[in-house]
Amino acid sequence: MRLNGVSQRWTTAVVLAASLLFPLATARAETTITYFDGPLAPYGYWVEDPSYGRVWRPRDASEDWRPYTYGRWVYTGEYGWIWVSEEPWGWVVYHYC
Repeated sequence: MRLNGVSQRWTTAVVLAASLLFPLATARAETTITYFDGPLAPYGYWVEDPSYGRVWRPRDASEDWRPYTYGRWVYTGEYGWIWVSEEPWGWVVYHYC
């Protein structure tokens, strides 16, 4: 299925990446999903998905984009393995991964 020129698989990947962040952010800081509107605005846009609700899509990402592609895994003594993204918005969507 395609949504506005983007594959369903791509949308699912974004939702899965974002779903790792938002429940933890809400639980830890009493933050709502709109907290990230400003930081993510230059890099993408929000859409309403019938299955998942409000989801963010990166702008200028190719149709074959997948999470955990542009960056590297780094081991830290405090947190174990973390993903260090090369994407300018990666600090938001991969923050708690």
